[in-house]
Amino acid sequence: MLSRPNGLGLAWASATVGTNNEKVVTNQQIQPVNKGIRLINCLVDLVVIFILTTVLVALTQQRVELLLFGCSFIYYWLLESLSGKTIGKLLTKTTVVDGHGQRPNKARIFLRTVLRFYPFDTFSFLFGKAGAHDVLSKTYLKADQT
Repeated sequence: MLSRPNGLGLAWASATVGTNNEKVVTNQQIQPVNKGIRLINCLVDLVVIFILTTVLVALTQQRVELLLFGCSFIYYWLLESLSGKTIGKLLTKTTVVDGHGQRPNKARIFLRTVLRFYPFDTFSFLFGKAGAHDVLSKTYLKADQT
């Protein structure tokens, strides 16, 4: 069962695991990380994307705008679909998950990545705990368990 009480992006996920005739039910609450952590993720990722783009511009002499868009898109989609983490998320020990606390499938990460380029995605953080790319793709950013 999945719900979003008070629109805060909180979700309860239930999973049933069974071996032979044994069933175990677990509940887990997904708490979104705070905006400070998200800002650190964003800044680290932007620095990495800027470095990658600068190197590619120097090597290929292509237009900065095209390479910046391509690097950004590939960076977010590839890293989040393979591991649920970008370099910023790796440093802050956070992971992208779906409403069940699992790694989202590649299609959901693709949608999340496309929505990052929505012009008002950055401003959506001013009005809620999650950005439009989280809300519309039904993904969450949670702290890793230590």
